[in-house]
Amino acid sequence: MEYRWHIFLANLDPIIGSEQGKTRPVLVISDEEIIDALCFQLGIIR
Repeated sequence: MEYRWHIFLANLDPIIGSEQGKTRPVLVISDEEIIDALCFQLGIIR
């Protein structure tokens, strides 16, 4: 699945500073190569 330009719901807890912690929609704008590298570093299987 391609993630770029898709909207996902993300849990933004824990709260840092004055941010509101909740589930929020997020738009992925990163290139697929960057997403693949981050998933590899974090051990996430896509």
